[in-house]
Amino acid sequence: MDALEARLANLPSLGKPLSGTGITSFIGGTLRANSKFCPRRYGKRVSKKPEDPLKVGRRADRLYQNCVAQKKRVELTPKTAHAYHAMKALREFGIKSIATQVPVQLGQLVSRLDGLGIYLKNGTPTVAVIELKTTARTLNDDAAYSSICRNKPQLDILDLDNSEKVCHDIQAEFGRLAFNATYGEVLGKPPCHSVVVIANSVEAGVREVKPIVPPNGRSLAVISSTANITPLLRAGSFSALPSRLDGGGLIRTAIRSLGYKSIATDKKKVPRGASCVALSGADSKTRTLFGIRPQFLEQSQEQQSHDCQLLKNIAARGGRPDDRLAILYRHSGGWSSKVVARST
Repeated sequence: MDALEARLANLPSLGKPLSGTGITSFIGGTLRANSKFCPRRYGKRVSKKPEDPLKVGRRADRLYQNCVAQKKRVELTPKTAHAYHAMKALREFGIKSIATQVPVQLGQLVSRLDGLGIYLKNGTPTVAVIELKTTARTLNDDAAYSSICRNKPQLDILDLDNSEKVCHDIQAEFGRLAFNATYGEVLGKPPCHSVVVIANSVEAGVREVKPIVPPNGRSLAVISSTANITPLLRAGSFSALPSRLDGGGLIRTAIRSLGYKSIATDKKKVPRGASCVALSGADSKTRTLFGIRPQFLEQSQEQQSHDCQLLKNIAARGGRPDDRLAILYRHSGGWSSKVVARST
């Protein structure tokens, strides 16, 4: 166990940025054909007034990353509940988390693994590829979790049910396959399984994911290299800069490290659809309009071009003529920005 843990904690660098279509974008754009996911059954919620699921997921992911990096446990509070229960469930399952946000690639598809861990399976040290999910529902409602989409009951290419559970399994199993393809040889091909940990505000559960065998016989490993990719159609906006508690602190630090002194998120100052605006000095009149796209580098060229044009359109509709434009993205060394030239 100790030898495998040490190797996982010191994975070799890929030597170049990830380049391809993210697995989440592949599921939404190609497998779901850009149709909105609307399950036939939603299930019972834990809370009558659930938070924005995007904020909850980001917060849980940030807390998980911090706790793994600092080798500590999170205290249980209303704001940390999802992460607390997820990490508790992993420990009770026997999984020790070692690393987070691990870059992997398989064929045309890329991802950053939510987590890597180790556990004993049948007495053998085994790698756990961890997919972290949050929900507002109770965990014992399998019918809701497996509920098929009303708009598109079947996933394209794989011919599997279009349900939340199946898509979680696809993400997790892709993570396992891509991890083996990226690091398997270097690590000596240790046993590896994918797990999904799903947490609400009062509990969490962990389940091992079985290999996905589509009825048409097309394997996930093969389609990752051969499928025709349909770009994910994004909404006409970038994500708003989260609050510090919801994971925005790291992004604010990254923006300031690029030379900016002040950051505004007020709707009166930020054009609709942009993430934030930043000034290089208190008296500076020239501001930079940011669109936050963490996985920008991992997108296809077509998706990158779409994001650049989206930011230009946002600036044209609600920005100032002298606004500078930039897309903030994450990479292996932290965060950086891509300057977007305005159309003249």
